[in-house]
Amino acid sequence: MNSNPWGLTEREATAMTAVIQHGRSKTAARAMGISYRTVEAYFCGARKKMGVSSLVQAAVAWDRHLREQVAA
Repeated sequence: MNSNPWGLTEREATAMTAVIQHGRSKTAARAMGISYRTVEAYFCGARKKMGVSSLVQAAVAWDRHLREQVAA
């Protein structure tokens, strides 16, 4: 996965994308083939690194990052 300005690990970035795409950690976990708690741990770590507290804030920041990657 592309680098990101927050220093997310590859798994944190994958979990972030999956949670945003699927809207729920449980659904994202099934899609990723890992446990719900593992997704929550990755997503929580990603949110802390990004300095946001909600799914909406994370989604906005992550979407902006992905759009910048495409434009580059």
